[in-house]
Amino acid sequence: MSLRVCPECDYDLAGLPEAHRCPECGTPYDELTRVWKPRRPWALIVASVGGCLMIGIQIVIATASLVTATTAVIALLLLVVALGLLVVNVALHVIRITRSKGKPLCLATTPAGIVVRLVSLNVVIPWSEVARVRRGELYSGRTLRFAVHIDRVRGPTISVMRVLRSDEEVVEVIALCEEARRRALTGGTTSTGAYETFASLATEPPR
Repeated sequence: MSLRVCPECDYDLAGLPEAHRCPECGTPYDELTRVWKPRRPWALIVASVGGCLMIGIQIVIATASLVTATTAVIALLLLVVALGLLVVNVALHVIRITRSKGKPLCLATTPAGIVVRLVSLNVVIPWSEVARVRRGELYSGRTLRFAVHIDRVRGPTISVMRVLRSDEEVVEVIALCEEARRRALTGGTTSTGAYETFASLATEPPR
């Protein structure tokens, strides 16, 4: 089974059938269920802190043999800028974690539809309301890096960015969404009960 943990509560699904419900939270899943998550924000914060420290060390090393009033001021200004960028980066990640109410951001294919959990959006889009899933692009036609657009039968297109981590994941999302949508529309395993279960888990309405 490709899905190892529940897409909603991370319960270990080892040993369970490919099409089943999570014993912990009741979330339905099948062999086409996948979950894509961005890199852990705390890991990015740690990386940012490490990067700023390296910048500071490099500044000190570069100016150690050229200590004058001018170089000292320049080094101090550069260090202040680096620390300022660090504070902004950490603040953005903390806001992101807080606004997601502790639940990880993700994109998932499920028997009910596409689960989209972003900072300001937590919604389940039933397969009957999905027109297509395509690569993200700007109005100019330029492709967005690691992004997808979810075109809906009714309602605005939903753009999912900063969740997928590679072009391979973009291709996988599009392919699995097409297969799951085809299965649902031709009388596959998707059911109204599955949609209602997921819809009840998506507590935040679209904004």
